[in-house]
Amino acid sequence: GYFDFLVTFDPKNQDEYNFFQGESYFSVGKFQLAATKYVGGLKFSDKNPKAIKIKEKLINSLFAVLDEGNFNKVQKQNWQVYAYEYNLKYWPKTPRSKRIYPLLFELYFAKKGLDKSLAVISKFAKFFPGEIVAQRELTTRLIDYHIVKKDTERLAHWIKKMKAGFLSFGASKIPKTELVLGQILFQNFEGMQSTGKLIPAIKGYISLYKNPIYPDSI
Repeated sequence: GYFDFLVTFDPKNQDEYNFFQGESYFSVGKFQLAATKYVGGLKFSDKNPKAIKIKEKLINSLFAVLDEGNFNKVQKQNWQVYAYEYNLKYWPKTPRSKRIYPLLFELYFAKKGLDKSLAVISKFAKFFPGEIVAQRELTTRLIDYHIVKKDTERLAHWIKKMKAGFLSFGASKIPKTELVLGQILFQNFEGMQSTGKLIPAIKGYISLYKNPIYPDSI
């Protein structure tokens, strides 16, 4: 098309032409093609971090087409993740970003992307310290997941992180989490005892006290 022709002769402004292509497709209801052009423009624009105005136009249009268009669930979520990450990269502290942090967390958490979920919480806390209640709720979701999965090493990590002051959790949260961790650990070894595996159980108990990842309260 016409804009592809322009890109050939003026490649340095590809992001601008991608934007106009996207707008043309959006205006006639070709949402899939529009989203593809907006994403292409954003990727190209990423090469020039200072080109903020075109990034704003592209990201605004990408959000608009994702709201209005009909996409299959997986593709829409993939583009949402891309749009959310891009927005937070260049505009981490705007009203839109404030809404995006929990949304991006949900997308990562749904796919068991636990490290990425935590990274979102940390960035949310950095740029919106006043939203500590929402950040604690998201963190509790992660901790509860590790409790369900009986992931003792992750729980021990979280206890250490909370004791270091992460999100200033209240005094009751840390001992409750330590109690749950202890119950999970001892259930494992009590199960060994009940089935006659006394030596492995004893070794397990001893290992708890020697393993530096577990808190002294265990």
